[in-house]
Amino acid sequence: MKRRIQDISIGVIITMLLLGAVNAFASTSRTITATYGINVVVDGVKQNFTEDMQPFMTGGRTFLPVRGIAEALGAEVTWERETSTVYVKSPAVAGVAPTPTPPPTPTPKPEPAPFFETFTAFDGKGLSVRSVNIQGTAYNNALRTSEHHREIPSSGWSQHHISERYTTLTGLIGCIDGSPTSMASTVTFIGDGNQLATFIVDSANRMTPITVDVTGVSELRIQIDQPSNGGVWVAFADAIIE
Repeated sequence: MKRRIQDISIGVIITMLLLGAVNAFASTSRTITATYGINVVVDGVKQNFTEDMQPFMTGGRTFLPVRGIAEALGAEVTWERETSTVYVKSPAVAGVAPTPTPPPTPTPKPEPAPFFETFTAFDGKGLSVRSVNIQGTAYNNALRTSEHHREIPSSGWSQHHISERYTTLTGLIGCIDGSPTSMASTVTFIGDGNQLATFIVDSANRMTPITVDVTGVSELRIQIDQPSNGGVWVAFADAIIE
């Protein structure tokens, strides 16, 4: 449906559309041809506007009533006559806050904890958890090779069920004071049957900081091996997993 509108202020037309009320003010006048019958759907709901707030097309553009559209979206519209200004407040500012999307639940990061408190299995034939001295410094709660039968290979392992909860294992590895030989021993970290890291320790080794990536590991084994003719006594101390 087309309708010719003559000698009507463009400002008056826009004001009618915005606020549903005629408020005349100074503006340039011209003749326009408006096409009505425009359907407006907001969030899937067809909007029904009053006669004085009908949307229309002219000059290839579609004009919609600000008040009708804004209020359909939960916003607040006000008109200031003195300055001929329309104010639109978003739903949050207008006090109609949208339903917030709950944030994703973060995966709790485990707190660092003394690692050897989490034993699930332990081969005591070659290893023990005791205090040790390395270069005159005492370390408590250390995984170490046995002092017995220095000519016989002393090897063993500890098993830890960590259930893919951790990413990093740190600690100190070194040669225990009083070791009877200078031959090297090895410390190997195995995750779910796969070798993660191996460290070689001989009598010259100071207490060396090490870091092992245990991301995605369910079962962790720490294995210490001495050669058949006897290797240095080794300790893994101050272990922390996080």
